[in-house]
Amino acid sequence: MATTTKRDTATHEEYLQLHRWMCMAKALDDRMHILVKQGRAPFVGSSRGHEGIQVASTAAIGPDDWLVPHYRGLANALVRGLTMKEWMLAVFAKAGDPLSRVATFQAAATATGG
Repeated sequence: MATTTKRDTATHEEYLQLHRWMCMAKALDDRMHILVKQGRAPFVGSSRGHEGIQVASTAAIGPDDWLVPHYRGLANALVRGLTMKEWMLAVFAKAGDPLSRVATFQAAATATGG
């Protein structure tokens, strides 16, 4: 039978941080759905229902480990340090968007007719 040492368990604050990341991902996803319905955002790559696995899997890897999230990997990006503001800058292809070197959501939606 395996034993667990104190060092192997997360602290209360670490569990709270995992929960915060999941809530942030859910809040942003919900907001994106609203913006799309209003016609103010080009599309939403929803991550609904995947917040937990994305947060847990990203939190489990080290800071030097590679992470290659797909366009629905919002929670992965949040755990790695992307802020809610930066996400919205990316969605609207605004100045300061940290993801613009790759591709913008606006350009992707335009290219796909979304």
